[in-house]
Amino acid sequence: MHTALPVPIEFAVPEGWRAPHPEEAGASSGAVVAVHSGTTGDVTSNITVSCELRSDDAQLVDIADESVAGLRESGAAVEVLTRTEVGTSDSPGFTQILDITDARNAAEGRVRCQVFLAMPDITGNSNRAVLQLALTTTRAQVSGLADDFQRFLGSVRPVSEHADHPNAEPGAAEGEFTPAATPVPRHTRAAAPDKHDRSGTRSQRESEE
Repeated sequence: MHTALPVPIEFAVPEGWRAPHPEEAGASSGAVVAVHSGTTGDVTSNITVSCELRSDDAQLVDIADESVAGLRESGAAVEVLTRTEVGTSDSPGFTQILDITDARNAAEGRVRCQVFLAMPDITGNSNRAVLQLALTTTRAQVSGLADDFQRFLGSVRPVSEHADHPNAEPGAAEGEFTPAATPVPRHTRAAAPDKHDRSGTRSQRESEE
């Protein structure tokens, strides 16, 4: 699986997930890299990856705010369930879990678990790469898929532009993004939701501007 991103990464798709069909490859949260084989109903459980190069000094919490604002501008009602800073000052990360209700389908809401990782300048132009990894699923399924997302996050690592990956042929469990090189995210294991804690999480409601 090959998708063009400013930061090249490789990852392992957890057992029980598959590569997306062409009509499933796009989503508001990024490029779909995996779809859960047991998906039912109108909400497709998927894992997405996106990356942008930024030259501003926005903090990861500000970028997370932008994501929430974008969902609200699309007409969705969004509740921020949890937010957590992870990583270190040299390799920062930020996670948030969102409860999303679409106006067109209020009966079947979604939960989105987002992980934002900041990477150092990779272009020589004082740009900073911000990688976003997200699990989107139903409220009923999120607890059961939390471990899968944890395994996915733990497998994310950078690749060199010309690295050989014998398991990366189409349809295999390994995928890669090209081109360029970047330091390893060292804190992805801390970024997945706690599957036992979603229903008891203190809500952090954000007022709409």
